[in-house]
Amino acid sequence: MGWRRRHALGSLPPVRHAGQGRCIAAIRTRAKLERRNEGSDLIKEARTWQWLLAATMAALLVISLLPPSVDLPSTGWDKANHALAFAVLGVLGRQSWPGRMPIVMPGLLAYGVLIEVLQSFVPGRDAEFADVVADAVGLALAAAAAMLVARRRARA
Repeated sequence: MGWRRRHALGSLPPVRHAGQGRCIAAIRTRAKLERRNEGSDLIKEARTWQWLLAATMAALLVISLLPPSVDLPSTGWDKANHALAFAVLGVLGRQSWPGRMPIVMPGLLAYGVLIEVLQSFVPGRDAEFADVVADAVGLALAAAAAMLVARRRARA
């Protein structure tokens, strides 16, 4: 029976008694390469989330600056629309830059303020402070959800 059949992963060679030092060096080199590949996979995953966040932010900007005569999907209450949209942005921001929530969340809230300022220039739209508060509530919900998920993962 070959060593690949004995080892489920089949990624590391068996440690042999003759020339054991060379085998250990090969294992260490292979482990370094695997860690490097894991890092590049995480970078690719983060980039995917960053593109998704950018696309969502662009779509939200377009929807926010359309004239009110255009029928848009809605929860039925404007503030709930804001909270939901920014909760989604918060989750995407968390996935895009894990561990940088203290930077990402204020940046997304500033984006909400920018949208409100731009809406003040659109005929039929107006800027409301309550919309920014609803954006902050959505971001807080996203942060709370991220904390709950992190706690459950830590327990498992």
